[in-house]
Amino acid sequence: MVALTAWSGAAQAQEPATKVGDPPTIADTSAMDPGLVRLLDELLAGVAADPTSAAARAELGLAYEGNTIWSLAEQCYDQSLQLDGEGTQWLFRRGICRFASGDLEPAIADLQATAEVFKNTPVVQARLGDALRLAGELEGAELAWRRAIEAEERQPAVVRYAQSRVGLAQTLLDLERPEEAASLCRKALELAPGYRHANYTLGLALLELGQVEEGEAELIAGENAYPEFPPGPHTARLTAYGRGFGRRMMVIEMIVQSGDLEEANRRLAEIMESRGDEYLVLNLAARVAQRSGDTARARELLARSLEVSPGEPSTLTQLCLLDLQEADSIKFQLGNMQQQASQGVAVDPAVVTQLQERGREACASALTSANAAAAAAPTVGSLHYWVGVSHQTSASFATDQNAMGQSLQTALSSFQMALRLGCTEPEFNIQLANLYAQMGRPRELLRYALRHLDTVPRDPSTLSTVIQALISNERAAEIPPYIERLRVAGAGQLSALQFCVQAYLTVGDLDAAQTVLADFEAAGPGNPQVAQFVTAVQAHIAQERLKTPAPTAGGERP
Repeated sequence: MVALTAWSGAAQAQEPATKVGDPPTIADTSAMDPGLVRLLDELLAGVAADPTSAAARAELGLAYEGNTIWSLAEQCYDQSLQLDGEGTQWLFRRGICRFASGDLEPAIADLQATAEVFKNTPVVQARLGDALRLAGELEGAELAWRRAIEAEERQPAVVRYAQSRVGLAQTLLDLERPEEAASLCRKALELAPGYRHANYTLGLALLELGQVEEGEAELIAGENAYPEFPPGPHTARLTAYGRGFGRRMMVIEMIVQSGDLEEANRRLAEIMESRGDEYLVLNLAARVAQRSGDTARARELLARSLEVSPGEPSTLTQLCLLDLQEADSIKFQLGNMQQQASQGVAVDPAVVTQLQERGREACASALTSANAAAAAAPTVGSLHYWVGVSHQTSASFATDQNAMGQSLQTALSSFQMALRLGCTEPEFNIQLANLYAQMGRPRELLRYALRHLDTVPRDPSTLSTVIQALISNERAAEIPPYIERLRVAGAGQLSALQFCVQAYLTVGDLDAAQTVLADFEAAGPGNPQVAQFVTAVQAHIAQERLKTPAPTAGGERP
């Protein structure tokens, strides 16, 4: 357990408390969960009974935070700090809320100030380490995580948390120290055998060390894992306060992610009966509609959402994603038509022109929404990321090379801003890799493709990108292990196996190319295109073998 008397409650002010404003409230609670309304009423009554109590305001903040109402929780902690300048624990909680809202720089400032006071509280150091890592301040992150581990040893009853070890391991991976990271993860699994995030991080470390088979096994064991933190003094109360609407919405989000859209719609219908005019509900319903393929319904719901809450960044981002989805669909159609034309199939130029214009319109709409979202919340990195993606997609529909180059450069500037703000979008690294590929910058392409591969080590598309990048960077000697990983990950997939054959031919390994070619042929029996490719490759291999005489019986070439 965490034993720190300083956290038992807010410190008592030495001077009469400063008068602060009224506590933040929710204007209309008529549609909220009754249990949550009763809880908030009780805590607000406590504030009214003693308006100068920092502890009462902070307790209200914990209730807001426990239900993910970050902005109101932050205001409560602000007021607590005004009333009690020594209540550093509320500075910590404010930092957590700021972090959750995407306000990374102020969050780090709060967490750093707290960490100076509570040096022996593991969760404080751990939270600081996580924030610094996301900000790219890796040396500071490493120090904070090590302090978290040291703090555990200094507890009255020595405790050791697996979470701290894994947090440090993640940072060491970013610092390209996989051996140390692997050792920490193994220690974490000794402490907590069921902590799957330790398995996942260990898998990443082992892949970096070239232990592919063992690494992939650990990644499988750690699938769908997420990072956690050591328990803190407020953990129990935050859990106890979590209820009602926020909790129900989180459950539906999880159901959507699982793919059970029917069940998600059933639960949404229940919420929409009473709260169907709230933007959070409308946005979630729009996501379900989009996942179901009903984009018209999704747009209708998002339009209603903007009427309810004009300029809401999350709504604008969803509209941007809908437009980008349409643009990607058009790109796919144009690609198919281009392939048909290369094979001598007649393509109507008017249809091509029409599709290109629709693509430009979709990109323009996406950019409008993304720019508006970023303007409304300029410190949220993910919003700048979507601005960058919109510009990058626009480049595909540019009317000339100058326009394309300008779109790509603007996309890069937006991505760089997103990085500085701690963007954690899961596709960020591969998006950057693709951008650098479009810009003809192979070194940067390889760097970010490898970073993305750390998160999806068995993704055939990413493995193919890494192999292509290694070829572009003239690092052929490093390619074979990645080809083997692609061969395993893409087993039975014609495109993946075909790529493996071509990659082995590129590095000059004719025997390996021949072996994978047999797998490719077996995966497409009766396919004339497969047969054509096999014949061409066999002829190429035969020709290449003629160029290289076989060794003599003594092992030396004549």
